[in-house]
Amino acid sequence: MNEPLVSIITVNFDTPEVTADMLRSLSVITYPNWEVIVVDNASPKHSSAV
Repeated sequence: MNEPLVSIITVNFDTPEVTADMLRSLSVITYPNWEVIVVDNASPKHSSAV
């Protein structure tokens, strides 16, 4: 039986360090069928480069 897809959606606004920490924390997920969608909410230019 295939596992349903679980989507994790997060919104970033000028906090790339927080977003990067969250993405690193997801590395412990053992569920086999998941995806992460990061939406940048018009952060100032270059602010999402970590």
